[in-house]
Amino acid sequence: MGATATGGLIGLLGGPLGTLIGATAGALVGDAAEARRDQEGTAALILLSADVPDGTALLVLDLSEESTEPVDALAARYDTTARREPAETFATRLRQAWKSTGS
Repeated sequence: MGATATGGLIGLLGGPLGTLIGATAGALVGDAAEARRDQEGTAALILLSADVPDGTALLVLDLSEESTEPVDALAARYDTTARREPAETFATRLRQAWKSTGS
């Protein structure tokens, strides 16, 4: 939506036809970017779910911890453990998996 509006505003410089063309081009660019983001999100969940045994669930948290105690206590309450992975490390694993699929 933002790309469509931006394209339309830029198109105003070219008159009504420019607005139509600009809005259309903006929508196409925005859709392509959104599709790519959705694909990356799906790939991330697939990568994470590979380690999840059948019949169990996965809870993904993106947080900064001053102390590991609150998350560890929550995990212990549900008879499980928390697995931590720095965002940079996960991003590297995701890029490697993405490349290996040829996407």
